[in-house]
Amino acid sequence: MKWNRKAGKALLVAMLAGLLTFLVTGCGEECKVTIQDMNETTEVTANTRQTVKEVLEEAEITLGEQDETDPGLDEKVSNDMEIVVKRYASVTVVGADGTEYPVECVGGTVADAVKEAGVTLEEGQVVDTDEKEYLTDGMTITVVQQPAVSLTADGEKNAVYTGAKTVEEFLAEQGITLGENDRITPEKSEAITDGMKIVVQRVEIKEETVTEEISYSTETQSSSSLAAGTTQVKQSGSNGSKEVTYKVTYVDGKEESREAVNETVTKDPVNEIIVQGTKQPSSSSGGSSGGSSGGSSGGKTVVSTEYYEDCDGSGHGIKVITYSDGSMEEVPY
Repeated sequence: MKWNRKAGKALLVAMLAGLLTFLVTGCGEECKVTIQDMNETTEVTANTRQTVKEVLEEAEITLGEQDETDPGLDEKVSNDMEIVVKRYASVTVVGADGTEYPVECVGGTVADAVKEAGVTLEEGQVVDTDEKEYLTDGMTITVVQQPAVSLTADGEKNAVYTGAKTVEEFLAEQGITLGENDRITPEKSEAITDGMKIVVQRVEIKEETVTEEISYSTETQSSSSLAAGTTQVKQSGSNGSKEVTYKVTYVDGKEESREAVNETVTKDPVNEIIVQGTKQPSSSSGGSSGGSSGGSSGGKTVVSTEYYEDCDGSGHGIKVITYSDGSMEEVPY
């Protein structure tokens, strides 16, 4: 057979082209692939000639008969591809009334199962598992009714459904912080019960200083120089003043109590002095002879003289003279 150079050259070009194609596509390219298997994330290095199934096998991820993947098992992988493994799960959803609903899901969450079961959560109802959690085969999901609690705090009263176990957990759940002097009823350690009333009282303690009046007192003195039954103001009274510091307790903005903790007198009071007369009228004997109005007539002498000034500041008053025979005389001056 005679060699055809032209045909041989064409064959050689075709063989070289085939070899180049094999080198480029047959060997494939290295790529990064992320595998998301429920809550587990795995990052692997693969080759673009590999399928999803081969990558999962190399990563030692086993699939059940009813499990699925996205993309499908026969699809070739590419750089930055994410392979999602969807696990089959047969679960039971238990309603608040105790009714059981069997559900089958592939790659679903708790929320998906509740929806698939046709269960609608009423006010205050929750499931006993995180709704975002992936389903696992044989799982039981139960709908529970939370207790209703009456909460009074910061000027508001609300009905609240809660999953808290204690009053302390409830306060944390509601974002309520207690101050040093604040009050909580019932105690923080109390277990939550349906219909419980929880009251938070904000308590503020302040010190307040005020000026107060000190009332004057009235002092009574007796005087034998004044006739019985008569009185005279010897000294006028005037009130004093003091500064008193109180510890005042406010509950929800209203004063509950106050206690004096310090007191300073800034002005003393002046007592009022009242003079009461005790002098009895003397009996006169008829036929007195030789009576004299003079200070020393008839052997009568002055024993004492007392002055009582008027309170009007005029400088006038009454001079009371006592004589040796016991008699008294009031003389204005």
